[in-house]
Amino acid sequence: AAEAANPKSGFDFDPESGLTLRFGDGRKAAKLILDGRIHADYAQYSGDGATLNDGFLLRRARPALALDLGDWKIKGEYEFSPRSKGIRQAWVDYSGFKRTSLRLGNQPTSFGFESSGSSNGNPFMERSVASVLAPGIMLGLTMRKWDDRWNVTLGAHTNDISDDEQR
Repeated sequence: AAEAANPKSGFDFDPESGLTLRFGDGRKAAKLILDGRIHADYAQYSGDGATLNDGFLLRRARPALALDLGDWKIKGEYEFSPRSKGIRQAWVDYSGFKRTSLRLGNQPTSFGFESSGSSNGNPFMERSVASVLAPGIMLGLTMRKWDDRWNVTLGAHTNDISDDEQR
């Protein structure tokens, strides 16, 4: 059972976490993770008097690369979409303190329930209009502390890496 929980060096693929290249054995083994997402839509209409056009839309593609070194984690994510293109996430995270992590870089802000979740788990195609009020991804420093029944996040942020002043 211990071997199954701590796989040896090599490749592993999981649809939830991506393609992982593991270096070393045990819980503290270094991992290089190739991840990302593609969100696309296709619609085909038929019927009498339909004025809608068939079509395909690539809403977003976000390749990501992460390095997990135990207490240290590094992630970079790039976005290709019709409305934006560029670095989405680029951060370094340290979690060597008990139930505490520090993250520096371009990262999602902890602001609101809907905006803090992954777009992979949305019940609808897109988030609600109210989520426009959330800051989204910004450049800054975040400290997160948690226990079994609570968590608190403190952060100081500025515009994102692309210095998008439309927020």
